[in-house]
Amino acid sequence: MKENFGMVKEKPMKLSHNISPRILPFALQTVEKYGKLSVIWYGAIPRVTIMEPDLIRDVLSNLVHL
Repeated sequence: MKENFGMVKEKPMKLSHNISPRILPFALQTVEKYGKLSVIWYGAIPRVTIMEPDLIRDVLSNLVHL
């Protein structure tokens, strides 16, 4: 958590649609380092990051059947 808060910078952003470095810098760094399917721990709570559309569709369609 300390790393996450330390990565947020208070500098002006360039005008673009790419806001992930500003909003979620720790998650972006994790995806760049470990890939589009990775796990981030927020304290004792694991968060799974899935950034592949086919896998996201499969996960969400299986949630409906639970």
